[in-house]
Amino acid sequence: MPQYSRLDPAAPEIRLLELLPGKGNTPVQCKLQIVDLSKPPAFEALSYVWGDSSITIPIIVDGDTFQATANLNAALRALRRPQSPRLMWVDAICINQSDIPEKNVQVSLMSNEK
Repeated sequence: MPQYSRLDPAAPEIRLLELLPGKGNTPVQCKLQIVDLSKPPAFEALSYVWGDSSITIPIIVDGDTFQATANLNAALRALRRPQSPRLMWVDAICINQSDIPEKNVQVSLMSNEK
């Protein structure tokens, strides 16, 4: 499980996932970074809940193992580029799912995005 850096609940901060380059069956690897939504970089969003959440495949986030659903793993494999990173917001990874106060703040920020 990645060690999540604390977000400032008073600031419009989110974590973004840098999906590192890869090909074929190489493991999905990524890094998290905190960004301020008052001056965000360009990024893409991936948010969904589908498939069996009990079937997971390990991916690497900031050097640590993260148990991603098989469908999320497949989506990240399909979306990663072979030569360059891709900056994304992926709710299942970018929001610390075990931190309820953080989840509440992050969900409220989603309604502000256009």
